[in-house]
Amino acid sequence: METTPTYSAAAIKYEAKKALRALKANDLGCPKLPRHFSRIMLFAEENNQPKIMEQSQRIVSFLQGADDSLQEIIRIMTAIHKEISAINEKRTVMGVREIHAQNQHAREKKDAMAKGPETLNRYDIVKVPTQGGWHKSIVTEVKDSVVTCFPITTASRGQLDMLRVRSISLSDCGEDRYKGTRLSASARRIPLEDAIPCYMGTVSGNPKICRIVDKVSRMAS
Repeated sequence: METTPTYSAAAIKYEAKKALRALKANDLGCPKLPRHFSRIMLFAEENNQPKIMEQSQRIVSFLQGADDSLQEIIRIMTAIHKEISAINEKRTVMGVREIHAQNQHAREKKDAMAKGPETLNRYDIVKVPTQGGWHKSIVTEVKDSVVTCFPITTASRGQLDMLRVRSISLSDCGEDRYKGTRLSASARRIPLEDAIPCYMGTVSGNPKICRIVDKVSRMAS
């Protein structure tokens, strides 16, 4: 089940900026530093960012008296701020793309002339709004009039890893149209009535893709 994060990346970017400023000023007794790091560490925990968590713990240990170099601590804090800024930038772009995709989805559904199939099945392809834009997605389940599907994306593994989204390459599935794409384990759930008009075909005839779909489905469960 999806949960709402306690803090946004934008809010934690601000906390990291304030913490970095205090460290650069050698204001180690700043009363707000503990709050900054408690929020940064909570963000790291909720967003599966172990590196940020480990780096933050080292800085907290330094503030509590651990023997370390202030310059090294500032270097580490600079890296934390840079990483959080990158996450915030990526999520901002993806959020804008999703809004555009949702608007396009509404227009295309309204203007659809062809009637879709009676229902959808596992391995069918639908084109729906997902986080980051408008993607072809592969259906894995239709239950209680809700479709679960996984997006096919041209994002690189590195970009998806930064967002802690697992994925599998589709490049070796035997079809050129899937070269340079990956199947993301970031599941989307949409009403069946919205997905049916967006039906674009099926991959049920490609055993390699079906195995990848099955694996991604297990990864996300």
